[in-house]
Amino acid sequence: MAIQTTITDSERPKATIVPAAIVAPVTNGASRHVSQLRRFERPDIERHGAWLVPRFLTAFPHLNSYQAMSFMVNVLYSNEFMFLYQPHGVALAQLMHEHTLQEEPVVWERFVFLEDKTDLRQIAEGIEFYVEFERWTKQKQAKQLVVEQCSDVPTDAIKEQLGRILVKQIRIAQV
Repeated sequence: MAIQTTITDSERPKATIVPAAIVAPVTNGASRHVSQLRRFERPDIERHGAWLVPRFLTAFPHLNSYQAMSFMVNVLYSNEFMFLYQPHGVALAQLMHEHTLQEEPVVWERFVFLEDKTDLRQIAEGIEFYVEFERWTKQKQAKQLVVEQCSDVPTDAIKEQLGRILVKQIRIAQV
């Protein structure tokens, strides 16, 4: 008599996003870094909340903590946003059209926050967000990834990962 088991969808382990550039092959006994990068989930707000909400409110001072939490919860499962988690950082990018008549979408970094932006290991985690943003940009067939909008990752580290970064100038009239 054979025993048959059935695994429901809720019991299946969730996939973790691990870009190929993050996991280097092990050679000559060198240690291997395994990324903990994955999509941000609802329970992560409680896990990172002690440092994330104050950091969010520093970047967006016109909001209160309730509005900040509501915004994060509302973008969690939207296909327009990529909300990412690391043990010591979070990042958000948004896919949108820069102009109504523009055919190709653009991915905008909304923020990349690190728990301690002076910690080199956390900066390395922050760079992994840009690897995933770049992959997602290509997957969405966008030609541009707008970076350094609100980032705790140093400019030089972003440039090293993504290559040349162009600067676009726009003219604004204050009214």
